[in-house]
Amino acid sequence: MRNSIKKAIGETVQDFINSGLKTSFTEKELNSLGVTIPEVRLTNNQIKEIREKLSLSQKKKGVKKKGVKSHYTMFVVSVV
Repeated sequence: MRNSIKKAIGETVQDFINSGLKTSFTEKELNSLGVTIPEVRLTNNQIKEIREKLSLSQKKKGVKKKGVKSHYTMFVVSVV
């Protein structure tokens, strides 16, 4: 019975994702339900437009301290 419930939940969540709805499940939870996450392909220009729209930058300068090199932080935009 548990397997049939798990399968039904997995199919429902898969249908949600396929229709474009967002879910609050983690990737680990989705994998355990057998849900496949569709691959999203974006061009460089599409990524740039998303960053501009959300006011995100690709690189963020780190705080310089004496004797410490600057570091950069990459912001990742997840598109569902």
